[in-house]
Amino acid sequence: MNPFVAPPTITVSNGFPVTLSLEVQEYTPHNTSALMHVIWRGMEAGTIPPRVQSSPFGLNPRRYDVRMIDSYLDEMVPHLIESVAKESPQLIRVILLRAYSQSQRDDWIEGAAGVSTACVS
Repeated sequence: MNPFVAPPTITVSNGFPVTLSLEVQEYTPHNTSALMHVIWRGMEAGTIPPRVQSSPFGLNPRRYDVRMIDSYLDEMVPHLIESVAKESPQLIRVILLRAYSQSQRDDWIEGAAGVSTACVS
């Protein structure tokens, strides 16, 4: 890679408004056939599916830390809860009760009373 050119970045998203930008670096795979993807969607029976090759990139583990991933996940949780609650209000109640129960056993969440209140209301 050219040291004078900014490294390329990719944006990670799973459909919620929260995104995570990651710098990527060139990567030479040991097996290029592992980068081939078979496209199955929309194929009729008996048709030979096309293959598409992915671009190999790697992440530098020293560039990212746990706090960055935690922040991304923390921002995503409200969107995830809202999405699950729309689909199944009962499921979100079960998830919250289980989280509260786990926090009582392992004492890993401070302020678990807030989770308890959310479960009861």
